[in-house]
Amino acid sequence: MPPEHLMMIDLKALGSIRLECNKCHAAFSFRVAEKVEIPLQCFACKERFTGEAVMAMKNLLDAFAAWAQAHDPTFTLRFEMSPMMHAAPPRPPSKP
Repeated sequence: MPPEHLMMIDLKALGSIRLECNKCHAAFSFRVAEKVEIPLQCFACKERFTGEAVMAMKNLLDAFAAWAQAHDPTFTLRFEMSPMMHAAPPRPPSKP
């Protein structure tokens, strides 16, 4: 089995989280350390953001903001990136 390389990211190292419209791909960036209002529609194409995902996104950003402001020396919160997400793309086959 080959050695595994893990990429760990501390939440406090994240500057922002990006929300991208699936219809037109316009993007919004939200700072992790601040409470924000989640838009109900895309600012570019006006596609409405609906469903439970909107509330889940708000809850997630609120939780991140609370964590970023907390000072607990007893533990650290880190995110582990999937090895496939940060691996180099496969090389095309070489020609003979």
